[in-house]
Amino acid sequence: MDNQIASCGHPLAFQAATGNRPSLLGMGRGKSTYKVETRMLSGHQKEAVVQEGADGQSWRMTSDEGQHLKGHDEAPFPLGFFNAGLLGDVMTRLSALAEAKGMSASDIAATLKNYYWFEGSFARGTGVGQADISELQFEGLNEQTRELVELALRASPAIDALKSVMPATFALYVNGQRKPITTLVASDAPDASDPYLVHAKPPEPLNTHRFDPIVKPGVVQEGERDPFPDTVEGRLLRRVSGRAAFTPEGAVCSDTWLDMPGMSHFHLISDDRAAGNVAPSSLGYFAAGVAFCFMTQLSRYMTAMKLKTGSLRLVQYWPFEIDDEGRGIAHPVDTHLFLNGTADAETHEMLVRVAANTCYLHAALRAELPPRVDTKLG
Repeated sequence: MDNQIASCGHPLAFQAATGNRPSLLGMGRGKSTYKVETRMLSGHQKEAVVQEGADGQSWRMTSDEGQHLKGHDEAPFPLGFFNAGLLGDVMTRLSALAEAKGMSASDIAATLKNYYWFEGSFARGTGVGQADISELQFEGLNEQTRELVELALRASPAIDALKSVMPATFALYVNGQRKPITTLVASDAPDASDPYLVHAKPPEPLNTHRFDPIVKPGVVQEGERDPFPDTVEGRLLRRVSGRAAFTPEGAVCSDTWLDMPGMSHFHLISDDRAAGNVAPSSLGYFAAGVAFCFMTQLSRYMTAMKLKTGSLRLVQYWPFEIDDEGRGIAHPVDTHLFLNGTADAETHEMLVRVAANTCYLHAALRAELPPRVDTKLG
C-alpha cells in the first residue's frame, strides 16, 4: 500500500489559494459556508481542499489513520481534526472577548476529551458509531477571564454543533449522474462539481507558504497498540484527547491524539485572526474532520465487503454563523458523495447509509451533547 502523503513531498497542510477571512472569526458576525472537497488516496489516506467561505482562503489538508487500522500514521486522524478545531474555535473566541475588554488570555490553555464508541459489524453492515458527552477543561483562568468562558462557548459554532441536533443531508452521484436518495434525508442543493474535475491537478503550495500548520512531533502513547476489529462484541470505546495553548503570535496550537497505547500525537495550528493567514481557521479543521471520518468509515466498509466503486470523493458544505447577538450557530452538514461502478442503485445508496451510520462525527451531530465544562481558577 503506497504512502502517497509522504511520497508527494508536500507539507501535511498548506495554503492552496488566497482569499478573504470569514467575517465570523474572532468577534465578527456573519455567515460563511465551509466547503470541503475530499478524495481518497491509498489505504486510509485522504486529501482535502477546504475553502473557508465563498471568497475565502483554501487550505489543502491530509489525513491518515494509525496502524491499528492498518494506516501509515502519516497525518492526523479524522477525529483529531474535529478535536483540534473545537479547541481552537473556543480558545480564539475567548481571546477575542478578553482583548475587547483590555485583558490578555495568552496564558490560558484548555484540554478536551471526546468520547466515542462502536458496536456491531462492518462485514455484516450492522456497525454503528456513537458519540458521548465531551469534557472541556480550562487552565490559567482568573476571576475576570472565567466570566468570559460562557460567552466564548455561546459564540462558538463548533460548540453549537455538539449541543444541537442536526440531521445531515446527502446527495449521491454515480458515474457522473445524480441519483435519488430514499433512505436518508436528501439534499435539496444544486449539483456539486466532481472534485476530480475541479482539481484536475493536485493542489500545490502557494509561494507565500511559510511554515507547516500541521506537524507530527514524534510523541507516541506508551504501550502496544491493538488492531481495530471489523466485528465488535459489545461496545468498543474510544477517547480522543487534545490540549490547546496560544502561540506567541496569537494563533492556537492543539496537540491531539487517540488516547490508546501506541498512538501518535499531532500538532495542528489554527489561525482565526481577522488578518491572519499562517494556518487554517479552527472551523476549517472542524469541518474537515467530519468529511475525513465519513470517508474512513466508507472505505472500511468497502474493504470489508470487497466492493469496488472507483475512487471515492465527496464535497461537503457546512454553513456556520454568528448572529447579531453574538451567538454561534452551526447549520446542518450537506454531503455530496461521488462514486463510479456498475453496482445497482440500492448498493450505492447502501454505501452512503452505512457510512453515515458508522461515522462517529455524524453521530455526534445527530445527538444533543453539550460538553461538560470545568472553569476552575488557576
